Amino acid sequence: MGGRRRALSRYSYLVSLFPRAIARELGLQIELRRRSVSSYSPRPDGSGLLVRSSSPPNRHWADFQAMTEHVARVVFPTLTEPLLSRAELRRRVGHDAAWEALVERPLGEILSRSFEDDLERGIIATDALIGTFAGLDDESLRQNRCFLYHVIGNGTGDWTCRWAGWAR
Repeated sequence: MGGRRRALSRYSYLVSLFPRAIARELGLQIELRRRSVSSYSPRPDGSGLLVRSSSPPNRHWADFQAMTEHVARVVFPTLTEPLLSRAELRRRVGHDAAWEALVERPLGEILSRSFEDDLERGIIATDALIGTFAGLDDESLRQNRCFLYHVIGNGTGDWTCRWAGWAR
């Protein structure tokens, strides 16, 4: 590989959702790069499911992604603002079906309604369940909060920033 050598920080996961507004406010001179592939999961038949941020693999995925992207555009900027009331955040989201599916009801319900494929549900469930010790239908909704954190990245729904090293 030619060009300048870059190192991927061991903290890339933690800063992948780092708000650009905070970096600007702190005067940080860092270079962040977009992650184009969200995941790849093989199937037993030798095929696989490649999920790219820019092109959902099918219509069900595209509809679900559109819903989460809408919520991301509204919710992400509030992370650096004074805490809003639940009612005010719901008003700002302005999409009752998305609010119900992602905030009020266990995430497993919308995944069961939206996806027939276990692999697709499993890929999405990973962002909800990792580290929560919850199930998709857990009434505590811990899985929903974890999922929302993973899908609101920088207001686009993508994990658009990956730490690529300090800019020189």
